[in-house]
Amino acid sequence: MLAGPYCTLLLRELGARVLKVETPHGGDDSRHFGPWLPSGDSAYFETLNAGKESIALDLKKEEDMCTLHSLLAKADVLVENYRPGVMDRMGLGWEEIHKKYPRLCYASISGCGVGHSRPARSPPGHVPWRRPMASRSTDHAPLLQIWPDGSRSDAERI
Repeated sequence: MLAGPYCTLLLRELGARVLKVETPHGGDDSRHFGPWLPSGDSAYFETLNAGKESIALDLKKEEDMCTLHSLLAKADVLVENYRPGVMDRMGLGWEEIHKKYPRLCYASISGCGVGHSRPARSPPGHVPWRRPMASRSTDHAPLLQIWPDGSRSDAERI
């Protein structure tokens, strides 16, 4: 919900044309997250998707999958952050995509490990609840507690 959109936001800020694929049934879930802008749009969605283009595709429909493949044939990078296994089930996993589009850079973002291959790969994951399960890379990072009165204190290390 944050990693993929933030990754592609950085690519956009660096000058890339980013085409975001959304479901035709209500679009990206984050379109429905508050807080709300005066226009009624989601500030969360607008912040993470500024400057991107969107296309609505139902990847369960053959016609829409063909549209996606025509886009991939011209793309430089594919960024995905589905739960592990979802892209494979749609025929869009690394092995399939690399065979069809060998020059395409495939960025697969997971809350549970590189390449969706670690033992705890099944559950979806986002940084705040995964951090306590993280490897030594965060062992030295202090936690910060922010109290309702605005004060803060360093918490125990993980």
